[in-house]
Amino acid sequence: MKSYQSYSKINLFLNVTGRYKSGYHSIKSLFCRATLSDSISYSLNDTNKIKIIDKKNILPENNLLKTAADKIISSLNGRIPFGIDFTVEKKIPIGGGLGGGSSNAASVLKILNKEWRLNFGVEKLKKIARQIGADVPFFIEGGTQKVFGVGEIVKSIKTGIPVFYLILVFPEIQVSTPAAYKLIDDNNMACESYEERKMFKKLIEGYRSNDYKKIISNVYNKFEYPVFAQNKILSDIKNDVLDSGADASVMSGSGSTIIGIYETYEKRKTGIERLQSYGYNVEPVEIF
Repeated sequence: MKSYQSYSKINLFLNVTGRYKSGYHSIKSLFCRATLSDSISYSLNDTNKIKIIDKKNILPENNLLKTAADKIISSLNGRIPFGIDFTVEKKIPIGGGLGGGSSNAASVLKILNKEWRLNFGVEKLKKIARQIGADVPFFIEGGTQKVFGVGEIVKSIKTGIPVFYLILVFPEIQVSTPAAYKLIDDNNMACESYEERKMFKKLIEGYRSNDYKKIISNVYNKFEYPVFAQNKILSDIKNDVLDSGADASVMSGSGSTIIGIYETYEKRKTGIERLQSYGYNVEPVEIF
C-alpha cells in the first residue's frame, strides 16, 4: 500500500471577469497550494479495473477521481495496464472552495502516470486535466499560479513564498459552485472594473516582492458580496477572524471556507485560540 498527499488550494484573489456564450465564466485568480490535504492510499489489484474506495462514504458516485481514471484510460484507447484500488481519506471539506475534488483528480492522473509508466509530460497531463474540471490543471504542478479563462489557463509565479501565517475557518455549511455563479449572473457582476484590475496587479507585485502590506491590501473575492448576502454566517465569521487579530480575511473560491492572514506566528496562535473559544473549526495552514 502506497500513500499520496492530495493538497488543497486557496484563492488570495478571485474575480469573475465575464461570461462566455457557452454559459461558462471567465475568471482572474491567484491560486496557492496549501498544506491541508486528503490522503490517497493505493495498491495493485487483480481485477484489471480501477476501484475508488471512500471510507467516509461522502463522495458522489460520479466523483472526479473516477472521472480522472476514465479520462486517462480513454487516452490509452481503453487499455488498462493493471488494476489499482484507490482509498480516499477526506480532510479537505467538500463545498469549501478549497479544490479538494480537483486535487484528488489530479492526484489520480499523476499516480497512474507513474505506476503505469506512461511517461506523460506536464503538458499532456494538463491537457487531460482540462477535460475533467476547470481547477484540475492547477493541481498538476501546484505551487502558486495566476489562473485565467474558465480556470484552465495557468501561469506559474516563479518566486519565493512570501512570509505570512494563514488559518482556514470551516463553517458548517457548503456553498454550491453553480449556485454561486448564478448569484453573480443575477447581480450582473460578471465583469472587471479598473479597480479590480489594479488590485490584482498590486497583489502579484506584493507576492513577488514579499511586500506584506501590499498583499493584505489587495486580497479579494467577488463571490463574497452575493454569497454573504445569502449566508450571513460567513460575513460574521470573516468579521470574527479580523477581530481575532488577522490583518486580512477573504473567502476561498466560491465558498464557504474563510481565510485569515496574520503577520506573525504568535498573532496567528492567539487568533486561533480566540476563534476556537467561539466554537469555530480552525486549521492553521501554510502555502508552498
